[in-house]
Amino acid sequence: VSVLDFSASVPAWQEVVGEQGVGPGRRFGHALAVSTLGWAVLHGGAPSVASRSQGPFLADLWVTNTSNASSGWSLAPATKEPEARVDHGMAVVGSTLLLFGGRSANEPNGTADLHTLTLESGMLSPLQWTHQVG
Repeated sequence: VSVLDFSASVPAWQEVVGEQGVGPGRRFGHALAVSTLGWAVLHGGAPSVASRSQGPFLADLWVTNTSNASSGWSLAPATKEPEARVDHGMAVVGSTLLLFGGRSANEPNGTADLHTLTLESGMLSPLQWTHQVG
C-alpha cells in the first residue's frame, strides 16, 4: 500500500512498510477501507491466486495510519472475528467499519452476513467485531 502525501509542495507517493517487513503480505480477494480518522484497514483475502478459489482464506485484520506512512502496518487484535473470507466488501461510515458478504469455506457460493467494528483513535487495543443479525 502506498499513501499519496499532499502536505508537500509537490505531492509524492510513500510506500507503507512495517518494521522488518512486518505487514499483511501478498494477498488476493481482500478488502480495504480508509477512515476519516486516518486509518487504512485491511481484512482477509487469500495468500495466492490458487487459494482464492478454494482456500485457505484469511481472517486477519491489519491497520496503518495513512497520515504517517512510516508508522507501518500492525496486526490489530480483535475478538469475535468474522469467518475467514475472500471477495468481500468493506466501507467506513462515521467511525463504523462495515464488512459485508464474500465467500468462505462454509459458504463457497457467497454469504450475505454483515459485521461491524467501531474504529477508535488507538486502533491497537482489542477491537470487537459485532455480527449484525437481520
